[in-house]
Amino acid sequence: MENGKEDFINSVNLNINTDFPYLVLDVINDKSYPRNPGFQVMHWHEDLQFIYVLNGIIEVRTLDNAIRVQAGEAIFINKNVVHMVSRLGDCHYNSFIFPAYFLEFYPGSPAKIFVENITANEQLSGFRFSSLVDWHKDMTVILQQLVEIERNKTAFYAYEVLVRLSALWLIMRKNITIPPEGKESVVNLRMQKILRYIEEHYAEDNYIS
Repeated sequence: MENGKEDFINSVNLNINTDFPYLVLDVINDKSYPRNPGFQVMHWHEDLQFIYVLNGIIEVRTLDNAIRVQAGEAIFINKNVVHMVSRLGDCHYNSFIFPAYFLEFYPGSPAKIFVENITANEQLSGFRFSSLVDWHKDMTVILQQLVEIERNKTAFYAYEVLVRLSALWLIMRKNITIPPEGKESVVNLRMQKILRYIEEHYAEDNYIS
């Protein structure tokens, strides 16, 4: 069992079969544009994900914890991490989803190690970027630029996106501490059992919500 993710929905990138599999979800309260029902349940995907909150507060729940992210802040969610995003009141956020190979430049690139030492580390499920740390602010500035690029697409759209995603990754990679890889946490295993039980029994009359 790999993080128990086979028990949850594999949310497939809607643009996976295009020449530029970059997906941006504009989420206002409980509606996603383009429509993507999987975002409201526990799910996982093979792509990397950044979320930038424009208004309100969201809560990103994984099998290990729950992280609240408010307007002007952002969060990174690693590939293959089981998670769900929910809102606390009215909110508006953009979710940027893309394959890890976007950041590797070309096959055999020496840049690949700077991608894999994050994406292959199961201890690094995600990272929140607040408004109180200077380099976190650098991250949110780039995410704001990605929001604007999405709103005002030009002929250079794909290149503008790739340049900023690479800059985003470089800042993060230079500043975060890579946790040592270890065994699956007890909390993770416990949450898998709890969530599996809820999925199997939530419709029963004697289930207490």
